[in-house]
Amino acid sequence: MIFNSMDRLGETCGDDAFDRGAADTMVRVLRDWCSGNPARGVGDDELLELCRPWYLEPCAFYFNRVEVASARYHISSCRMTRIRGELDAVAEVAASVGVRFMPIKGAAVAWRAYPSPALRQMSDVDILVDPGMDGVLSDALVAHGWRHMGGNGGREHIPGLNRTGISVEIHTRLPGIDERGSSYAWNHAGRVSEFLYELPLELIPLVSFSHMRRHQYCGAPRTLLDCGFAMRSCAFDYGSYVELASEIGAPDPSLLFAAFPDFFPGVPDGMRERFGASVVDAFVRQSMSTRHVDVESWELAKLSKDGGMRKWLVDRFRGMSPASIRSQTGNYNGHYLRLMWGYVAVFSRKFLRLFQTPRSESARLLERCALIDRAIEKNAGR
Repeated sequence: MIFNSMDRLGETCGDDAFDRGAADTMVRVLRDWCSGNPARGVGDDELLELCRPWYLEPCAFYFNRVEVASARYHISSCRMTRIRGELDAVAEVAASVGVRFMPIKGAAVAWRAYPSPALRQMSDVDILVDPGMDGVLSDALVAHGWRHMGGNGGREHIPGLNRTGISVEIHTRLPGIDERGSSYAWNHAGRVSEFLYELPLELIPLVSFSHMRRHQYCGAPRTLLDCGFAMRSCAFDYGSYVELASEIGAPDPSLLFAAFPDFFPGVPDGMRERFGASVVDAFVRQSMSTRHVDVESWELAKLSKDGGMRKWLVDRFRGMSPASIRSQTGNYNGHYLRLMWGYVAVFSRKFLRLFQTPRSESARLLERCALIDRAIEKNAGR
């Protein structure tokens, strides 16, 4: 029964999933951590309650030494060691076929910006290769024991490959950013070896915000941590990021700065007024809500310029089924739940036919699916 594995998700789907006071406290905690300090003015129990919905318990142990979170930190550390090993294995295969690659997203920031990679949990590994080389590397990985996970990777990467339970996704462009972003990345990348490169640190906040935008503006705490740690290591400020975003065709991150001005240094006055209080408040509610998909604030639809959220989801999940998703992830983990929610958004009726659920659960899920579908239609301008 899938809902036996979704208890934690169900707990965060109620109307009380957004608490403005808790959100403000969470941002202060993140700011302290990104400054290299323990979170101040919050007790251990409250800190854990803030961290749990975002899977940030490893940070609570690392910075505040909350002992009950130590197991989470060590589990995350072990997983990141496995992911590092998987990256090394991919590097060997890439070198054997002459394909250069660059870790992006979580795999780029965890080892370069975070004080410990265990603080940056991730469910898969994303890498960037040159256009036309994704098939070459994919075939080489399959020849060395990786298997395709099925489905459709969408416009920016081929379907993921899995060998040890860690998915490897091969991109030919940075997610949500046009080809100029990839060109910038390669031109400014640090070279680790002949075929392994490092994503420029200044791109990490733009890539993180673009990823957040593609996921309906959810998950601000993780994005803020990525931005905060990356910005400590490079000399970019608000103006620099807006200019760079325009240069490489990335989404303008101004709304993120406007929503959390106390977190980012050098944010000019009047940013809230520029977007309008209703849009900024909607963004904060959406991005800091502990529910996975909060679609009550339609003001955010104004900010979607690509008009293709539903098309992207259809492309992403074409050819998939709940069974194939389960075979990809191996168990009902967080990655499984994220994939399944995307699948629900596109094929909700199929989902309900394939799982026997109590009537009340089915009704609740149908209601959520209807809200998700309406949000996607709104974002697509239909």
